[in-house]
Amino acid sequence: MANQVLIQQDGTFSQYSVNYHRLVLDTYSFVEAWRRYRGLREFSSELITKLAAATRWLNLMVNDENGNVPNIGANDGAKIIPLVDYDY
Repeated sequence: MANQVLIQQDGTFSQYSVNYHRLVLDTYSFVEAWRRYRGLREFSSELITKLAAATRWLNLMVNDENGNVPNIGANDGAKIIPLVDYDY
């Protein structure tokens, strides 16, 4: 399964990019909302554990004072659903 190679146990994401790390969490959040709406089978406990670790990893990258993260790796401003019109 994709989650076995894309997200490691420590929460790191396979792509060297804080932006794409956020994007994968955004994507899973969107899929979870859709899964609940459709009444589909829950994610595996392994995936939930990895997503929690990935969330903690990203939280460690966020500057508490301004919400910025280091611009590490690819950053094209990708968003699954652009809800706001902010610069990336």
